[in-house]
Amino acid sequence: MESAINKIRGIYAAQVVISDDSVEEIHVIASPLRKPKQVVRDIESMLLVNFGVRVDYRRISLVQMQEERLFQAEGRPRLVAVRSIEGPNRRAEVELEKDGHLFVGAAHSSGEDIELIRLVSMATIEAMGQVLGERVVYRIDDVESIMIKNIPAIVVVVTLDFQTSQETLLGICMVRNEPADAAARATLNAVNRRLLIPKPQPA
Repeated sequence: MESAINKIRGIYAAQVVISDDSVEEIHVIASPLRKPKQVVRDIESMLLVNFGVRVDYRRISLVQMQEERLFQAEGRPRLVAVRSIEGPNRRAEVELEKDGHLFVGAAHSSGEDIELIRLVSMATIEAMGQVLGERVVYRIDDVESIMIKNIPAIVVVVTLDFQTSQETLLGICMVRNEPADAAARATLNAVNRRLLIPKPQPA
């Protein structure tokens, strides 16, 4: 249900509380660009049509916030490992850790001539998608190897797609060991500037 609610226009995050196999409460964070009654009505209609569940509007708790207020610096994922497999179908895997949970993203070339650093960046975004679920969509626009005063670095350009707008993010990391590792860290550097993780609710 939460995944379906998150797809409704203007909704950033949702939590459904189930009690005795029935919907007890629905908590939603949404954009202020839509009227509260419209958002609540969309939730009611979607649940009825898709799940056959009729929910009283009084059980839906709605908070409207500007997009930038949803971001917080704490709880960012940590890079654990970067793995690559060379061959006709080059493959990259990136492993992230957050709150004791591991998330592995993968990307492969499928015969296309895609640079390893771009594959690693794509795998990093795929792993981030597992961390964030469907609350936000990141897209890799460009990945480049550059030199700054004879220092090698990787630059990654990422587009953040909100439901109502877009934002371009830039990440950079010096190549200390392997370019692939720097590509993953540059991608995280970009993404962490606008990391959408709703704060945990107090018990």
